[in-house]
Amino acid sequence: MNAKVKQRLATSRRPGSSVPAASSSAARCGTPKPSNAPPPGAAAASPLKAKTKPAAAPKLNLGHEGSRVDQRAGQPAPSQLERMYSMRSQETVDTLQEIESALLDIKRKTQQAEALMNDPPSEGLPPQLRNNLAQLHGDANRLLATRIDAILTGELCSGKEDARAKRKELIALTETLIDQIETQVKRFDQLKP
Repeated sequence: MNAKVKQRLATSRRPGSSVPAASSSAARCGTPKPSNAPPPGAAAASPLKAKTKPAAAPKLNLGHEGSRVDQRAGQPAPSQLERMYSMRSQETVDTLQEIESALLDIKRKTQQAEALMNDPPSEGLPPQLRNNLAQLHGDANRLLATRIDAILTGELCSGKEDARAKRKELIALTETLIDQIETQVKRFDQLKP
């Protein structure tokens, strides 16, 4: 804006307001005076400016409960059978999947320890096996106490039931793993002279 226009706008504003005052005839009639000027904050169109092609709007895929997925964000389009979650529900489901992955890793390690105790090497069980089992026990307890129990599903909408079911499944898996590891530690103590 040039200086004259800024000065005219500044003098025509209501005190304490950023909205221009209506002209006296418009104020008496109760109808605002039409203006050809662009709205405040909008850039004035310049006739010298080259026309540019507008940027393509992102393709949005409306999913379950009106959630949207931006296809330009590099995420693949979901299949028709895939359920869409709200952002908050998706974050919770992702967290549950991370926890499940960690629990499956613990389960794999306990199965390896079980196989080693079922068929011990000729030199005997390695002494670090008990420490490893104790570490797995602590990891499982930590996941249960700090990650799984911290997940709240009551405020979720689209993924509430799925998150509750997965959380319940993970709690059961964790408790089973903890019991198995405790049994393995006792068995190690019996096998080790």
